[in-house]
Parts: sequence; structure tokens; C-alpha cells
Amino acid sequence: MEETKEFEDFNVEPCETPQQPVGAASANEEESYWQSPVTEDDAEPSATEPVAASAVDVQQLLAEIAALREQNELLMKKFDAKIAQDEHKAGLFDKMYGELQSYKTDLYAKMLKPFILSTISVIDDTNTFIDKLGDGDAEKAEQYLRSLPEDLADILATNGVVMYEDDSEKFNPRTQRAMKQVPTDDPVLDGTIARRLRKGYNWNGVNLRPEYVWIYKFKPAAQPE
Repeated sequence: MEETKEFEDFNVEPCETPQQPVGAASANEEESYWQSPVTEDDAEPSATEPVAASAVDVQQLLAEIAALREQNELLMKKFDAKIAQDEHKAGLFDKMYGELQSYKTDLYAKMLKPFILSTISVIDDTNTFIDKLGDGDAEKAEQYLRSLPEDLADILATNGVVMYEDDSEKFNPRTQRAMKQVPTDDPVLDGTIARRLRKGYNWNGVNLRPEYVWIYKFKPAAQPE
């Protein structure tokens, strides 16, 4: 009876449903937390993915470098081959040019040698004749001088050079050169040859020098006032 009295004194009312402590989770909530699925957003990224991507980029870069190196080597081989080909062509050109120059030199020598030797002969003969001239040999000197152009003409003829004189009485500009115009009041004489000065020279169909002439030029006489 005394014990009952003590409880009554404290006036304690019994609780029908026991209260859950603050912050404590129920058994169902704890179970649902551990069984909830983990999404992709919640999952941590894998550390192997960027490493694999980087390895692929490096391999591709190495492959491109190797391709560029191969192209560079191919270009260098073509370049070297081109240089060798050009050097070969240059060597052939130099050889052909040398042979052509040698041929031209030989040709000129064959063509000019007779003329040169003949000219030397004329010079020697002239000097010998001058040395033998005395005080009374003026007539001999005149004869020799008159024969000298003929000797030189013979030398030119031997080398294919021919002296010519146009037979036409009218001036021919293709074979003649008018050195002077002689006025005339006769219209019939206009353009005709007044005087022949020097002969022309032709070599293998090429006109080396035209014939020098004077021509008549018609000029009406002045009318008296």
C-alpha cells in the first residue's frame, strides 16, 4: 500500500504509444535507404575513360606524324632525282654547246684560211715591190698599184665573193645605193643612173654591199617672169 502511494504522489500518466527519439530512423526507412537504386548522376565517373581517350589521341597523332614523314621522304627523293636529271641535262647541253663551238671554229678556219693566206701573200709581195723601187721606177709603181685591186678581187672570188654591176639603166634600190642626186630638167632621165662609183659585192646569194651610184632627179626649169 505504501508503494502505491508513492506513484500517486508523482502523478505520472502512462503513455499509450511510445514516442520515437528525435533523429532516430525507423527500421523501414533504414531498409528503404539501403535498397534504393543508384542513378548514373549519383555514380562517380570512371577514371579509365579519359585515359583511354588520351591514348587514342596520341596514337592518331603519331600515325599522322609518320604519314607526314613518309611524304617528306618521298618529296625529297623526287627532288633529288629532279636535281640529278637537271644536272645531267646541263652536262649534255654544255657538251653539245662545246661541240657546236668547236664545229663553228673549224668551219670558220676552213673558210677564212684561204682568204687569210692570200691576203698575207699580197702584203708580202707589196712590201717586196716597195723595197725594190728606185727613184726612176714611178711607172712600175703605177702599174703595180693598178694591178693590186685585181689581185684582191681574185682573192675574193676564190672565197665565193663576186663583184657585180647592175646592167639596168634605171636605179634599182635592191642592188644599188644612190649616193647623190643629179638635178635634170629632162623628165626622161628621172631615176636613171648618172654615174657608177663603186661595184657591189655578193657572197653566196647574199648582197654584202650594194653598188654605189649617182642618179638623175627631175626638177622643172624655172619659168621666166
